[in-house]
Amino acid sequence: MKNGFLPPALIASFKNDANFAVTKVRSDWQAIDLLQIEDLFKGNDVIFAEVFHTFGDILYNQIKDRGFYLYSIFLLPTTPEKNATEIVRIMKEKLKRRGMDKEPKLSERASSSIIEISNSNKYTHRIVNTVGEDDIEQWGELGRYLP
Repeated sequence: MKNGFLPPALIASFKNDANFAVTKVRSDWQAIDLLQIEDLFKGNDVIFAEVFHTFGDILYNQIKDRGFYLYSIFLLPTTPEKNATEIVRIMKEKLKRRGMDKEPKLSERASSSIIEISNSNKYTHRIVNTVGEDDIEQWGELGRYLP
C-alpha cells in the first residue's frame, strides 16, 4: 500500500461486487463500501458524504433497493448557462485560492469542471455556490480546509 491507500487494481476489482459503488476519479479508482453505509444507518438518520460527480448515478442505482434514500446535491460554481471558457476560468480561480494543487493538476481539474457540470442534472438537487466553499466570510469555519 502506498500512502495508506489500496492498490488501484484492487479497488477496480470491487466493480463487480454489489456491496461496493466503484468509479474512476480522474486517474484513480475509488470505492464506497455499501455494507458500511448500511451499518451507519443503524445509528444515524442522515449520513453525509462528499463524493466525485461520477458516483452520482452509480450510488443511486446501487442503493435504491437497500432501504435508504439518496439525496444528491451538486454544488455548481456558477449558473449552468455560462460558457465553457468562463466556467474553466471561474474554477481555476477557486482552485488557486484553495492552494492545494499546482499546475498542471490545477488546469486539469478546472477543465474537468465542464464534464462535472454536465453531469449535475443527474443529481436530485443543484445549488449555485458562486462564492466557493473556501470563502471564510461567507461560510465561516465550514469553509476552512484543515491540514
